[in-house]
Amino acid sequence: MKIQGTVAGLMIFCTAALASPPVLAQSEPALGIAHRLMVRSGLSVQLRGVSKQVLERLEAHRGTLPADAAASLASAAKEAFRAEVLQEDVVSTLASAMKREDMEKALVWLETDAGRRVAVAEELASVTMSDASMRSYAKELKKKPLSERRMKLISATIEGSYGVESAVQIYESTALGVAVGIDSTQPLQKRLGAKRLQARLKETMPTEQLRATMQQAMPMIYAYTYRNVSDADMAAYTIFLTSPAGQRYHEGILEAVEGAMARASVRLGQLLEPPGKKHKI
Repeated sequence: MKIQGTVAGLMIFCTAALASPPVLAQSEPALGIAHRLMVRSGLSVQLRGVSKQVLERLEAHRGTLPADAAASLASAAKEAFRAEVLQEDVVSTLASAMKREDMEKALVWLETDAGRRVAVAEELASVTMSDASMRSYAKELKKKPLSERRMKLISATIEGSYGVESAVQIYESTALGVAVGIDSTQPLQKRLGAKRLQARLKETMPTEQLRATMQQAMPMIYAYTYRNVSDADMAAYTIFLTSPAGQRYHEGILEAVEGAMARASVRLGQLLEPPGKKHKI
């Protein structure tokens, strides 16, 4: 994608910033930098919505479970996918898996004015996005369609942020968490275990099919998410996303979130086990 006009100045700025990470006190622990990275990226806010998503999926199965089992499952899900627990897990993974230099370079972008505005938009979308808000936004787009330039920026942002792959992994992780939870309410001899549940979920919704569905949905989701972000900020964001530092940043975030979700699924099963027994995965 060609970026013209005043955006060229943004490219020069971003390139220079990425080449020169801020001077941080060497005594600052990796966990401190990782925590700052999670907060500046808006991920700390976005993770608060995960428990809600899991509970909404569990609600759809309420009629298939005894009332006491459904209540226990909901309670365990709230704890297993609690935002603070997920946040701590993500920070720990980032601190151990990402190089200090890569975290610092990501913070250069995230702490620019444009980076802050983008993060705020992502935080807001994680709170306000719903079927109703998306229908309302779709009506707005019919009256005032996005420009070709805007659509290109959105497409570049989806690709650079691994938008489709991230959505697929989050969907599969939350689905597995729900399945593990429901499986844990069954008598021991009837339980399938996480591996067989995962295989069944992939049979029901093959990853490639899910990826195609997400690919179709992402443009509208991203258009809504960044609806109040200027073209200039979006262009600056795509520059960061497609830089080596930006790619390593999003790969690190994706790995951290995926791992946190998987471990939350394990916790959910463990919380439903009788005292003295361990949930086998």
